[in-house]
Amino acid sequence: MIPLLHFAQPTPRAIPLFIPLSISHIEQVTSVKLLGFYIQENFSCDIYFKHIITVSSQRLHVLKALKRQGLSLELLHCVILCNNY
Repeated sequence: MIPLLHFAQPTPRAIPLFIPLSISHIEQVTSVKLLGFYIQENFSCDIYFKHIITVSSQRLHVLKALKRQGLSLELLHCVILCNNY
């Protein structure tokens, strides 16, 4: 005998066409971070580039400090790979 499987279909729900909001509840911003990328109101990438340069500079500073303390190149390479996020 072959077992019979039955998957119930979800009942459709009515989706509202609009969400009533007062204009005073919408906050206006000049930039927003979305999926790891900064979007500005004028679509320039200045904030994103500044963020990338800041993070890179901080990571380079840590690597230089570790190298000055005598960490081997093999371990420095491991630090780079482990912190690459």
